[in-house]
Amino acid sequence: MQQIVNNTDFNTGEIDNVNINYLDLSWSNKCNLQCKMCTPSASDQLVKEFKFINNSNNRSEWDYKDRWNYDSISRVLKLVQTDSLDQILVTGGEPLINNDFYAFCKELITSGLSRNVELSIHTNLTVTPSKWFDIWKEFKSMTIKISIDAVGEMYEYVRYPGKWSIVKDNISSLVEYANDTKTIGIEFHTVFSIFNTEKFTELLDYITSLKGDNVLNFPHMNYVYGPDYASPSNLPKDYKKTVSDEISNWLASNNFNRQSSRVQEKVSILESMLKIMTMTDTSDNEMRRSYDMIKKMDLYRKHDTEKYLPWWNNE
Repeated sequence: MQQIVNNTDFNTGEIDNVNINYLDLSWSNKCNLQCKMCTPSASDQLVKEFKFINNSNNRSEWDYKDRWNYDSISRVLKLVQTDSLDQILVTGGEPLINNDFYAFCKELITSGLSRNVELSIHTNLTVTPSKWFDIWKEFKSMTIKISIDAVGEMYEYVRYPGKWSIVKDNISSLVEYANDTKTIGIEFHTVFSIFNTEKFTELLDYITSLKGDNVLNFPHMNYVYGPDYASPSNLPKDYKKTVSDEISNWLASNNFNRQSSRVQEKVSILESMLKIMTMTDTSDNEMRRSYDMIKKMDLYRKHDTEKYLPWWNNE
């Protein structure tokens, strides 16, 4: 006998008449970058490198491609396309190079549902966003969360093989478009890792210089705990203090008390992360494992570790 309570079939677990308001989608690991603090689960471009560095031929250990099939989830995505759907957050991989995601957005537009949906995407913005402008304007609102961890050569080291000149131009174009449309919001999301503490205030200078009513010009910060080798907790103790003092002095010289509550919240997050970094005691063995992994990555990519990580000279 089929028993259904609250739209749930207790025999099969199937739920009928699902009303979904919010979707959080990791849109595959298809990407075009090999970021230093990333893993194959979020970038298919890292599979070959991780296999080489870890001396592993086990495809299933690093290759997530077979686990993602748009056809297999398209039925589910159609089921949740109802009038109750009003928020969607999409991460990757890199959504802007994924044709499946583009097709999904077109479906929402064709059905008329996009007009009720607040869409947010995380993107590295390495591709020209103009193709997407006609898509984004069809949604109730659009928030672009740009992933950026450094500027100039440091950017190209951390987000290899991205080119800073291209990303900088794309950001300028997007800011101009957002200021014109008024329905596009721009945020910056930064991963605070062992790789980008050097010259970190240059990134803060750049982001805070961007102007626009819909531009949140202070980054949301994420502290790296995993992968272990990428955590700033593994930095040398004296260097941690140097970094903390430099960033703290930068914050003190910029008056954020008059900024919006959202900006003040982001500043507080950064201050908390500096405390985590400086107060975390890391064993010599943990630090050595971290440095060994970094050296293997840089040798594989033919990067000069000491050029980008000056503290390396003291190790």
